[in-house]
Amino acid sequence: MAFHTCEFPFDEVARFDTRAQAISSGFAETQLWSVAEENSIFIFGPAHHYVNVLYWIATKEHHDEETYYEEYDPELAALDEEEV
Repeated sequence: MAFHTCEFPFDEVARFDTRAQAISSGFAETQLWSVAEENSIFIFGPAHHYVNVLYWIATKEHHDEETYYEEYDPELAALDEEEV
């Protein structure tokens, strides 16, 4: 399993509320990424995840279903701090 802490390197071509919607739209499973957020960090991973998933995105590129990207969002972190 590969874990990268950096900006997500691929362009989002579509966004879906469910994995089933994405697959029925014609995207391959390997083009889908689940997107979750925890503590101002967005986690992009294989589409089979369901826990804490905000939405699924599709990319032109295919992945190996074992690669994850963690992307920190300082603007979201600032909002979280304001709520405290």
